[in-house]
Amino acid sequence: MYQFITYPSIASLRSYSKKILLFLLLCFIFNTTAQGTTYYWTSNTNANFTGNPRWSLTSGGGSAGTSPGAADTIIFDGGGVGNCKINNATQVAKLIIYPTYTGIFNQAATFTVSDSVILYGGTFSGGTDLSVFNNVVIAGGTLNSTSTTMSISGCFIYTSGTFSAGTGTVLFNATTTGHIISGPFTGTNDFNILTFNGVGGGWTISSSTSTGSNFTITAGS
Repeated sequence: MYQFITYPSIASLRSYSKKILLFLLLCFIFNTTAQGTTYYWTSNTNANFTGNPRWSLTSGGGSAGTSPGAADTIIFDGGGVGNCKINNATQVAKLIIYPTYTGIFNQAATFTVSDSVILYGGTFSGGTDLSVFNNVVIAGGTLNSTSTTMSISGCFIYTSGTFSAGTGTVLFNATTTGHIISGPFTGTNDFNILTFNGVGGGWTISSSTSTGSNFTITAGS
C-alpha cells in the first residue's frame, strides 16, 4: 500500500459546489476541443452502442438514422434507460451521464474519448483499454475502472459517487502541466496501479491518495 503526500485543500471555499466549479474551471472542461453532433441514448432495452434506432438528436426523440462517430458527444439522460454495450472498438468526443440514466454503460471493447468523460450519475463499467484525452470527472454515479489501462491526459476530479479501480492501471500521460488529481482516492476508492508517464507533464494531487499495488513515475512531475 502506497500513501501519497496530501496537499492543502481549497479550504477557503464555503460550499462543496464551489469546489466543483473551481476544479471544472481549472481543467477547462467546457472550453476544450470543438464538438460535432450531440447524440442521446434512447433505448429502453439493453443494446449495443451501434444501431441507428438507439440514438436521437434530441432527448427521448426519434431515431437520428445513424450512430455517433469520433467527433460526436454522447449523452445518457434517461430518455432511454437500457444498458449500452461498447461491443466494438469505438471513439467519441465526449461522454456525459446524468443521474436520470439508471442503466449501465458497459465498455466491453476499446473505447477512446478525445475530450472528456463526465459522470453526474449512472454507472460506467470499464472493461478493456479506455483512453481519455482530456478530463475525467466523477460528480455522482459510479465509475468502475478497466481491468487493463485507463489513460487520462487531463485532470481526474472525483467529488461524489463511487470510484473503483479494480485490478487495472490508471495512467496519467499528459505532456503539459497544470493538471489536477482530486479525490479522495483512499480506502475503497484508492488506485490499484498508478502510473505517471508524460514527458513534460505536471500534476497536482490535491487530496489524500493511495494505491493498493504499484506507484510509478516514468516521466513528468
